[in-house]
Amino acid sequence: MLVDEINAGENVNIEFKAEVPRKSEKYIKSIVAFANTSGGKLIIGVDDQTHEIVGVDRAEVFKIMDNITNAVSDMCCPQIFPNIQAETINGKCIIVVEIYPGASRPYYIKSLGKEEGTYIRVSGTSRPVDWAVLRDLELQGRHQSFDELVCVEQKYDAASTKKLCDAIKNYMIEAAGTSSEKEKVKDVTVQNLINWGVIK
Repeated sequence: MLVDEINAGENVNIEFKAEVPRKSEKYIKSIVAFANTSGGKLIIGVDDQTHEIVGVDRAEVFKIMDNITNAVSDMCCPQIFPNIQAETINGKCIIVVEIYPGASRPYYIKSLGKEEGTYIRVSGTSRPVDWAVLRDLELQGRHQSFDELVCVEQKYDAASTKKLCDAIKNYMIEAAGTSSEKEKVKDVTVQNLINWGVIK
């Protein structure tokens, strides 16, 4: 429930703003950070210090929602598609901007560029990334992990590969619970290692 989320306070997935900041960058960095991590909600109309629901002007709700949509579209790269809804709690109107984890990381603020404009969530705050986190986000955007990167200095060695295949098979035999399970363990092949992303 949204009320429970508000009462729990800000965290890695929730941020409050009593009103939309005049400088869009102040909340766009949170939008970017949510997209770069596990997603989250920016809730407009809740005081971030007291968690009090202060609400937004009902007459301005749709205008505010349009302005947020336009700011996200204009300022974020790659494009982020927020889910924006108005909710009523205790007779007061709030705006919930939900951001889903992005698949095209890193997301960043266009005007600041990728190096300076990429943010992630850390606890209840949005923080700029260092070069190592930025590289990790780039790998995530390419659907790769560090473990899958080719080590260009390492040459293929058939003897070492055979030893690895045998070691994996022996481990699987030891891990098997019964004699019949142990007998069913097949040889591990080079093709298996390729399929698992261990070698390329």
